[in-house]
Amino acid sequence: MWGNTIEHFVLLAFELELYKTLLQKSIYGQAKKFLCELGTWSNNAKIEEINIITEMAIHDRQKNLSSLEAQIMSNDHNDDEKVFLAKYLIKRLCIDSNEVNVMDACKVKYDSLKRLKPLYKTSVSNVHKISWLGQKFAEKCYNGPIEQSFQQEASLLARFSHPNIVPFVCYATNDKSCSLIMELMNGDLQSLMHENMHKDKTLDAPFGLLEAMDIMLQIAEGMRYLHQNKVVHRDLKSMNVLIIKYDEYVCAKVADFGLSKTRSSICTYSNLTENVGTTRWMAPELHEHQSPTISSSIESNKILKYPFKVDVYSFGMVCYEILTGHLPFYEITMMMELRQQIKDGLRPKIPKQYPTSLITLLENCFHSNPEIRPSFDEICMQLRHIKCSLIVE
Repeated sequence: MWGNTIEHFVLLAFELELYKTLLQKSIYGQAKKFLCELGTWSNNAKIEEINIITEMAIHDRQKNLSSLEAQIMSNDHNDDEKVFLAKYLIKRLCIDSNEVNVMDACKVKYDSLKRLKPLYKTSVSNVHKISWLGQKFAEKCYNGPIEQSFQQEASLLARFSHPNIVPFVCYATNDKSCSLIMELMNGDLQSLMHENMHKDKTLDAPFGLLEAMDIMLQIAEGMRYLHQNKVVHRDLKSMNVLIIKYDEYVCAKVADFGLSKTRSSICTYSNLTENVGTTRWMAPELHEHQSPTISSSIESNKILKYPFKVDVYSFGMVCYEILTGHLPFYEITMMMELRQQIKDGLRPKIPKQYPTSLITLLENCFHSNPEIRPSFDEICMQLRHIKCSLIVE
């Protein structure tokens, strides 16, 4: 709806075309040949979709701007809320054209937010269900005046538009607190997995394999989009993947960018801070070192050279949860012991009943050497291939 929606619609159109073609090929016994050519087909299909949707998006943006401007001109100003909304939408549509400042375009009045009920707390924020302009949203509220980390998260989210990234709506501040307003989701992935396992205690995993593959691919696509935009998440875990359920379908969206850094800031100002993130999902090179040894220097160089690969490791751990319903290293409760064992090479075991290609992919994701970990481009391609193979089996 806001700003650059091209990537959002390209992915949706591509997925529809992929599965339509796969089913057609299956009917005529050509599925195996199609899977062998999937990489080439995907590249060609995406280029075609990008060209079509880019042209449509430019035309649609101009049409929307003209319509909103006409509404403002024709309004008798008796309905201030409609005028405000029209002006707000115009600024949001102009973010990607550099016609307006991002933070200015996304700011709304704090007293226009109506809090309905608390949802949950984190160590740094409170999350509420709120009403704004007659619609329900989630508010992530930080105590204290606006800070650089808050501005960073708001600026990042305002530019993003992807089906697997939680949509940002606006932000508000007063003298005592500042709030991010986002799409209201049903819950987080970890809670959903616990709920599924609790409902049926005979289950070995919270999802069937095809559903698990779909959720993993959604998360990977969201992370791929972040990395394409030069953003390292740094705290990817199941609690930071939010979900919406449409009947039985689970839509997964990556959230919580409070720890994120852009690639340029990593290079210019600092490396990725060690021990930022959550221990069970954190890449070994990010764990705090007990003393300035030669090995810690090597680990710091790995962080600088392969900053995006810390997210790939965390993604592998999230996939382990999806396939087993267990926290990574659930059997270890002492964090100091766990950090040391992770640095020594301890990794969770993917159950052998899963496809060998999937096991190999995930083992590479949480490999100790960041250079061996695949990119999210490669991860998405391999997950899509495995998913398609399962569909036509």
